[in-house]
Amino acid sequence: MRPAADVPRLLVFLVLLVILLPLTGAGQQAASRPLTFQQIVDLVSLGAPDLTVHDEIGARGLAFVPDPALLASLRTKGAGPMTLADITALIPKASPRAEALSDLVYMPSHQGLGLIELNVADGKIQRTAKTSLFNNTFVSWNANRREFYVAANNGDAVSVIAADTFVETAAMKGDVGWNTYSTALSRDGRDLYLACSGAPTVRLVSFDTASRSHIATTVVSRGGTGDYLALSPDGGRLYVSSGSDLYEYQASGLRLLRQQTFAGWQTAPLAVSSDGQFLFALQRGGVVRARSNSLTTDKSIALPEAGSKLSLSTDGRYALAAGQDALYRVPLSMDTYTLIRPPRRTNWRFFEFAESSDGRALYVLSGGNGQESLWVIDLATRQVIKTVDGIPYPGSIISVPRR
Repeated sequence: MRPAADVPRLLVFLVLLVILLPLTGAGQQAASRPLTFQQIVDLVSLGAPDLTVHDEIGARGLAFVPDPALLASLRTKGAGPMTLADITALIPKASPRAEALSDLVYMPSHQGLGLIELNVADGKIQRTAKTSLFNNTFVSWNANRREFYVAANNGDAVSVIAADTFVETAAMKGDVGWNTYSTALSRDGRDLYLACSGAPTVRLVSFDTASRSHIATTVVSRGGTGDYLALSPDGGRLYVSSGSDLYEYQASGLRLLRQQTFAGWQTAPLAVSSDGQFLFALQRGGVVRARSNSLTTDKSIALPEAGSKLSLSTDGRYALAAGQDALYRVPLSMDTYTLIRPPRRTNWRFFEFAESSDGRALYVLSGGNGQESLWVIDLATRQVIKTVDGIPYPGSIISVPRR
């Protein structure tokens, strides 16, 4: 006979099997399709544990936009506190109208077009700044100096673009490798950092943005695989992911302070919490959290796919990760995630994205080819509220509020 302790698990499995598979079609597709309201009602009515419903909502999202009436209905039917909290969090709160979005987005083009400026409100490309580079890939915005810094794959300089005239005014050179893998700009805009190739090494390079002068260079890796950077909020520490190692440098002078090796790690994007206490890295098919004071991991969460892009939300409450199928919003507690699924899978390495300046929407690029789409996705509803087509060869994206 089956032990009594296994009976609840069997009931949960049967509930999920009966409710989720038939209503979504093929079983292989069920795990990826958002939940309908009726599916959640059926799960609650048949006694599925609150944690199970919560996990399903976190993993799959909703196929409907919740409102207070639906929330009240679920409460009446006996939904648990975690399920009710999930639904409450997803009720739209003054969802932004597409025409009210007030950002400009900037996208470097990796086929020699330069830096593209697009007005989100009308969906039109306003200006294009030609650079002295070809595969324009990375862009940083210096609000204090009102200029952009564009770095490239296959280019040995950083192009400086003035925001007002939108023309290249200078180029920073000095140990900039042929391939740049990652960039970081200090909050005060005074210092720019690059991880770039030095054939066959990977090195860190720092610049003074006011004088355009090279400050320091240090070799991180001799394998030439490319590294990722993240700068502490106060600008004092520079963290580097390189192979299976995590490095901490003093930003001023690029002096190595600590190095930690993690078995099974690979070079991957990093992000630092707004208080500087935690580092986040994409590793082992998910997000890993490490304490910055010890460079030791303390928590991780698995995602449905390996992520390739990572940033921190503007409010500092979430890590935002992206792969080829979807984007994932992970709270810093690392106990769950919210799935954000664009209209289609990217045709590029992974989704490039930027958060709107008010933190209410994501700007997501469909890929990196000649005719790409920019999707504006409302974070409250996870719905596309605007689509802009015809973007040529975007390499990455940032958003800047209009003056």
